[in-house]
Amino acid sequence: MIILDKVIGKILLYVLFQFFITLITFMTYPTDIFRGFGRIVLFTVIPAGFVSYMPIGLLRQVDVTFLLEALGCALLLLAGSVWVFHIGLRRYSSGNLMGIRM
Repeated sequence: MIILDKVIGKILLYVLFQFFITLITFMTYPTDIFRGFGRIVLFTVIPAGFVSYMPIGLLRQVDVTFLLEALGCALLLLAGSVWVFHIGLRRYSSGNLMGIRM
């Protein structure tokens, strides 16, 4: 059982590493090549658009539509993270409570 846990842990670490590399790769592409659903994914599911394009886009020119889209995506990500945090908080049980059976 311990060996299986180690194998699953290594597989999970590998998947997370590949996700990180994918995120870095998407950050190197200019966002102008993405349209429609690809652009939505780039700014929401994989927030590489915020990391790479947002500062550059705001330095180039101030576009009200772009600012509103970015604000909407930021609020969507914030709402999702707060939701996931509260789900985790409801399931949390303290690790330093020790019970003694007699």
